Formats: sequence, C-alpha cells, structure tokens
Amino acid sequence: MRSSISAALDRAVGLFDEGGLSSGRRVIDVSGDGANNEGRPVLQARENAVAKGVIINGLPLMLKKSGYMDDFGLDLYFRVCVIGGQGSSIVRARDKAQLKEAIKTKIILEVSGIDPSPHPLVQRAQADDCLKGETQWRNRMGN
Repeated sequence: MRSSISAALDRAVGLFDEGGLSSGRRVIDVSGDGANNEGRPVLQARENAVAKGVIINGLPLMLKKSGYMDDFGLDLYFRVCVIGGQGSSIVRARDKAQLKEAIKTKIILEVSGIDPSPHPLVQRAQADDCLKGETQWRNRMGN
C-alpha cells in the first residue's frame, strides 16, 4: 500500500490557507505506520509548511513486527524527515499497549504547551535520508 505524507501535509497547509480563520498556533499531527512513498518528497512538503509557520508533530505507529518496519526505523524517519517547526516533537508507539498512552501524551503536550523533553515516549528532531520510503518502494517494485 502506498502512503503520501507529503500530500497530507500539502492538503493540511492548504486548509489553513483557505480556512478564513487565524490562530496563534497552527499544528499538523501526522500519525502513520510507514514512510512517504508516493507524491513529492516529504522534505519539500515539510519545509513548505514550516516556512508558513506550521508546526508538524508526529506519532509513528511501530506496531507491526516485520523485518521491513524493524529495519526501517520509522521513529527516526519521523524525527528527521516529517516533523518540523518550533517545538515540534514525536510521540512513538512501539506496541499496542503503548498506543493509548502515546495518544494521550501527545494530546496533553500539544494542548498544554509543556516541554515534552523528559517524557520517555517523546523525541525531538535531528537529519538523515528522507527518501527511504520512495527508495524502498522503487526497489520493491523493481524500478
């Protein structure tokens, strides 16, 4: 199955632009169990959103126990390639038992504005290969 995080980011930014409302904070939450592997590169969409003052937070769902996902490092991918903006963060869920706590933590952090640094499920952003999803899809399909 294909996923386009970049299209989701572009659409969300478009909704902010078209909405006719103003806010002191504009935040997009991205959750998912895979990398961007369709549409334009995710870095382009992220940089466009961040340039417009949008914060992108992530919830990588690392619930599958397959070699593909385990080797992939989805939490690192989200940290490096998806989230962005002042104060952005990820809250990761590695198994179903963590999912409820991860969602609750993410919502509390976003609404309260509390610094998430000390929380064990939360990680801040860093830099790596953000075309992993596209490359793996092409390799898988033989193109």
